[in-house]
Amino acid sequence: MIMMMIYDDDDDDDDDDVVVVWVVVVVVVIVLTVVKVKAVVVIVVVVIVIIVVEVVVVVVTVVKVEVVISIIVVVVLVLVVVVVVVVVVVVVVVVVEVVVVVVVAVVVVVVVVVIIIVVVVVVVVVVVVVVVVVVVIIIVVVVKVLNRNNKKHYIQALYCLNESIKERNWDW
Repeated sequence: MIMMMIYDDDDDDDDDDVVVVWVVVVVVVIVLTVVKVKAVVVIVVVVIVIIVVEVVVVVVTVVKVEVVISIIVVVVLVLVVVVVVVVVVVVVVVVVEVVVVVVVAVVVVVVVVVIIIVVVVVVVVVVVVVVVVVVVIIIVVVVKVLNRNNKKHYIQALYCLNESIKERNWDW
């Protein structure tokens, strides 16, 4: 790997730097896997960590700090970067999940309210139609009964008139 090769004048500590990089990468992968972050995020974070570690190692090597101090500095800086990245990723994932849950809950509530309103409107319309039909039927029946009763009264009135004419014996 090109990124793992570090230019250094003394060849004896190259292996130490590569080991530090790989240990940091393995720790980052394990932490991100335990947190259950998506694979794309893990790859991006690992690449960022490798770049940061390489830069720190090159800077420490160029400045010619002792190997032990350089390893400690690299490990501390990488751990700080890893912690910050993991915290940011976890916060983003949690916020996204909360937002998704809230949006889904709001959509479900709106759909349920709309369904309830539609059902209530349909029931009210059906009840109004049934009441109107019943009222019309009652009115028609009452009118027919009244007409029938009126016809009986007319017939009785004509019969009475006929009887009274017969009783008076009018001669036409």
